[in-house]
Amino acid sequence: MSQQLSELYLATLAYHPLAPLVLSRNIDLLPHQLAALYGEHDRAHKCPSPIPHRIAGLLRAGFPINALIADETGLGKTIITGFFILSLMLRGIARNIAIVVPKAVVGQWQDELLYKFGIYFKVVEHGSEFLELIDELKHGRELRFITSIDLIKGRHGQEFVSALQEGGLDLTVIDEAHHVITRKETLRVKIALSLARKSKALILMSATPFRGYYEAEYKRIIELLNPGFIYVRRFKDQVIGADGRPLFPKRISYTVDIRPDPQWFQVYTRLKNLIEAAPLPQLTRLVLLKRLSSSFYALYATLKKLQPPKAEDPFSEETDDVSGVEPDVRENVYKYAKTPVLALQVALDVVRAFINGKKPTLKEVEFLRLLQPLVKRSKVVVFTEYRTTLERLKELLMEAGIKFVFVHGGMSLRERRHVITTFWNDAKVRVFLATDAAGEGINLQIASYQINYDLPWSPLKLEQRFGRIHRYGQRHTTHVYNLAVRGTIDNHILNRIMRKLDNVAKLLGDWIYDYIGIAIRPDEVRKLVVEGSDVIYEGTIVRRFKILRSEVHNPKLDSSLVSKLLLRLKNYVDRYLRNTEDGHINVLEVLRTARLVTQRLNDDQGGTVDTTDDIIVAVYRLHNYIVALHFLEKKGSRFLDPINGVYVDHNEAVQYLSERVRELAHFYGFEGGDVRVYGI
Repeated sequence: MSQQLSELYLATLAYHPLAPLVLSRNIDLLPHQLAALYGEHDRAHKCPSPIPHRIAGLLRAGFPINALIADETGLGKTIITGFFILSLMLRGIARNIAIVVPKAVVGQWQDELLYKFGIYFKVVEHGSEFLELIDELKHGRELRFITSIDLIKGRHGQEFVSALQEGGLDLTVIDEAHHVITRKETLRVKIALSLARKSKALILMSATPFRGYYEAEYKRIIELLNPGFIYVRRFKDQVIGADGRPLFPKRISYTVDIRPDPQWFQVYTRLKNLIEAAPLPQLTRLVLLKRLSSSFYALYATLKKLQPPKAEDPFSEETDDVSGVEPDVRENVYKYAKTPVLALQVALDVVRAFINGKKPTLKEVEFLRLLQPLVKRSKVVVFTEYRTTLERLKELLMEAGIKFVFVHGGMSLRERRHVITTFWNDAKVRVFLATDAAGEGINLQIASYQINYDLPWSPLKLEQRFGRIHRYGQRHTTHVYNLAVRGTIDNHILNRIMRKLDNVAKLLGDWIYDYIGIAIRPDEVRKLVVEGSDVIYEGTIVRRFKILRSEVHNPKLDSSLVSKLLLRLKNYVDRYLRNTEDGHINVLEVLRTARLVTQRLNDDQGGTVDTTDDIIVAVYRLHNYIVALHFLEKKGSRFLDPINGVYVDHNEAVQYLSERVRELAHFYGFEGGDVRVYGI
């Protein structure tokens, strides 16, 4: 095979709709992922969601497009987006791409794009690196980078975004986008809006985009994406594998009701009374009580900062929370902490005396009693909200001889990646101990048990935590244990919410427990505690869940059809590989070759084609770039369509090829362009 012909093979592969699937590696293709990319066969399907959106496959909607991918945790939103990015790059549509994610998953995004899709993205870890990107912009270099939302919202990140021209980024992806889908005007929201204005296309990804403030959240989504965006949302109980069977194993939740031992409860009660006697706002007292119920160590660390505080925000500093700070921390807490309060000083002395004794509490004893048989069956993930509680649990695990790894928000990306790799590959490591820094985006489905040592404010975060082990690839029934000590604030929150939801579950089914964070707003949870009143009415919850159910898309993609098309394309690729020296094809080779071919064709004006030529090439041009490409190869007295395996007579070759390339462009959602045919 001549070099020119082999280059055409690769260029044609780049424009084929199934090329991303062929060129990806180590990915189990699932029907719901294919549906997100290629759309539904059920043309009559309509979604009654009040959000102005379209239902369409990402690859079939033209470009630029905006999209909200809201599949539940563990359904592979990153995989769907990776396929989309790869397709855009193969077709030369997207050169400058920014991926903005929580800090904890920056490394995971880089790994997935490199090892599954063959695309390298630079990681921006320091603000000064944005200045280097500005320099690359001036020289017209291609930009592909991943950074954290909190880094790009900083001074240098804002300078970089300001330096971008309108449309300077072809595509921006914002993962865990519930951080920017909010009614508050935060720095995260402001930088997201700036990125939206500077990007041709924007994709938001979040398993929990709606948390009860529907009107404000809809408004923010439309502000970011504009009306008419593509909306994809599916739940775990709806998706199936290629064999037609449910994709996810059963999940079971337990509440471990712990009776406090007398000595501990005596100290707890005294501390509780001292906190409640302090002249602090009610929500501030609730935060201190919450830390008290987690561990005396968490309370001690906070009380020390209040004598006087060394940090601007003594509460949030100790909360390793990637899903938002606790409700009181931005509400003028600092002014109450400047002067030491007698009651808090006494509380500090009491808790110091207790922890210096190093005597384990009954909660710690019950935790180990629960954990020890579990680690013999499977690996276990343990979550806590506070770094100081994590440090105490590390001591307990070492004393018990249980090998573990841990993750918290103060660790670097490299350290986190090493910890996750160790947990997956070292059979002796039985426990993954984490704060909520591991609550989003991290894959831990090698474990089938999870323990929540303490409970977060928002039930939504319980679902984010559980999504670490209950995700695609999990082969066993998953179990989560929520520890709650009688008489503490955690037990009060859990019991009140679950008791109310029990009645609603009779109407809506067991799936309600997966989505309580969406149906119940955080302010309502706080009112339950502060006011003790029944502010959540069953009728309200029922209405909200009905709205959520109506927003669910349940695509009916015929995966067997896609399988047949994939087999045909793979045969085409194999035919090319038999003519190469090493029999290997990679993404970078296809990208480089496709650009060489399309550049050469762009420089050629085309014209009358002589059917005596050995090769006939057709392209579909739109906005001065090629959006579709196909060719025919002369075989004796006829021409061969190498992808479809069809032979065409000489007098029909040009018309046949023009129709094929026009169909391909229309498949991708492009219209209004022109077809050019070249003879080689």
